[in-house]
Amino acid sequence: MKDIEDIITVINPKEQKYTIDTCKINKNMMIEIGLLKENIIDSGICTVCNSKYMHSYRANKEFAGRNTAILGMKK
Repeated sequence: MKDIEDIITVINPKEQKYTIDTCKINKNMMIEIGLLKENIIDSGICTVCNSKYMHSYRANKEFAGRNTAILGMKK
């Protein structure tokens, strides 16, 4: 995957802690399969900041539910 340096950020090298930009991963995958960048919309909604309204493992740990989506494209 291109732009991997922008996707994975080292937070603490001693403890081997990283952040992963899952939004950027998903956008890159959609572009790689042929979606136009202008047709991709990121809601910008943070699950941690909005854990009262949606599931967030980062906010609720083992008490969190799960989010899922199934998408399809038709040629």
